[in-house]
Amino acid sequence: MTHGHGVIRVLAAGLVLVGMIAGRTGGTEAHGRGAGPVLRTIAVGASPAAVAVDEQTGRAFVLSMGDGHGRVSVLDAGNGRLLRTVAVGTSPVAVAVDERTNRVFVVNAGSGTVSVLDARSGIVMRTSADQLAPRMVAVDEKTGRVFVTNGAGAPGQGSVTGGGSVSVLDARRGTVLRIIPVGLAPFALAVDEKRSLVFVANQRDNNVSVLDARTGQSLGTVAVGLGPYALAVDERSGRVFVANSDSTVSALDAGSGQVLSTVAVGTGVFIAFDPGFGGLALDETTGRAFVANPGSSVSVLDATSGAVLRTVGAGQLLRTVAVDERDRCVFVADYGGGRVSVLDAHSGRIVRTVAVGRGPYALAVDQGTHRVFVANYDGNTVSVLDAGR
Repeated sequence: MTHGHGVIRVLAAGLVLVGMIAGRTGGTEAHGRGAGPVLRTIAVGASPAAVAVDEQTGRAFVLSMGDGHGRVSVLDAGNGRLLRTVAVGTSPVAVAVDERTNRVFVVNAGSGTVSVLDARSGIVMRTSADQLAPRMVAVDEKTGRVFVTNGAGAPGQGSVTGGGSVSVLDARRGTVLRIIPVGLAPFALAVDEKRSLVFVANQRDNNVSVLDARTGQSLGTVAVGLGPYALAVDERSGRVFVANSDSTVSALDAGSGQVLSTVAVGTGVFIAFDPGFGGLALDETTGRAFVANPGSSVSVLDATSGAVLRTVGAGQLLRTVAVDERDRCVFVADYGGGRVSVLDAHSGRIVRTVAVGRGPYALAVDQGTHRVFVANYDGNTVSVLDAGR
């Protein structure tokens, strides 16, 4: 990692998007467990674009950004029922849960704020003014910090240095502790809690910034492929995987920041600064990394070597991928095909395909209840799937 005029070595120190709708459009319908993998379809706010699960409180949080209003639908993760709908800022695009503090952090890109919700009730406890074009969020439960990327590259947005920045929030109070300048157009970010590091993808600089999660200090940058847009950390192997918009994946050593490999994966049309393209997930149990290429395929990588093990066709316009480590399944949202593909986490082969609502855009797995929550952007619904095979 370069920093100033020299080379430094980071020492180890102490985030989880047109087809037949399952159920009635705009309504709610429950199914028995034996009726198929879609257990329920719930109507939520317009254009649901992100979802997160809190396994500790048994809640799922769905962000809706349509109709000029920001809404969060709070669902019971066990039965899928809608418990509450709360107003947040405009254009909520990202959400993260801190199970230690029972807080939910919602990034409102339109209003430039971060809403802090109580994880059990869903009530908004605080709205932190950010005003730096917030885009993505990640939680470090170990340090009690929340990290938010700012500045999507638009004129006048970003830090005082003219580039992008990362805001550091206190996880319990939701207050902004400091703002750290990083590269141009920072987008995705991921936390390595084992080493207390934060990795930030700077799309226009084609590099990754590395921050100290405890102090917020910048530790340097690492050059990767063109337009990095997704990150995932494998704490077990000490690897950081970076999905780049030039259809490559860079594997970094988390401790030193050294680029260990860069491999070509599937191709597709990447849309810059679209939070729905979070198509990268890791399964530490099987030692696999999964890349949902924006086109129609999923690349399966070895999490230690970074080598591509398999590429499988999985739809028409892939958005998001999530892993269920308990059942060793991988779920891929196919926006264009209105379905979710289920892959075996070890082999990477498709074991089944599930029709959901129109435009599945984001998804999240609740390993405690064996449920998968799929936000259907065009259908204004959430499909609840049975994660078991």
